[in-house]
Amino acid sequence: MLANTIQGLSHYHLRQLYQTCIFPVISYTLVVWWTGKKRHAQTISKVQNRAIRFICTTFCTTPIHALEIEASIPPIPLFLDSANKRTAIRFNKLSTNNLIL
Repeated sequence: MLANTIQGLSHYHLRQLYQTCIFPVISYTLVVWWTGKKRHAQTISKVQNRAIRFICTTFCTTPIHALEIEASIPPIPLFLDSANKRTAIRFNKLSTNNLIL
């Protein structure tokens, strides 16, 4: 309803909608549960793959790696690893008196 081949949102706006509304929900609390296991990323990858196919308006047989490049959306394991590293750096910058530590 938001986009089709005749009218609706552009690819840019669909990508922006995915990155601001959908992806934060599926990656919520990733710092707690992401351990690098492939099994954990598979569920989120299915959601992202469906969204990327919707953004690029392609067939189900199109390789997902090509669509990730086309949509400029990183693969899930790569994103989760980088988010974990950013969180670790942020925690290391906290003072020792902080209540989080």
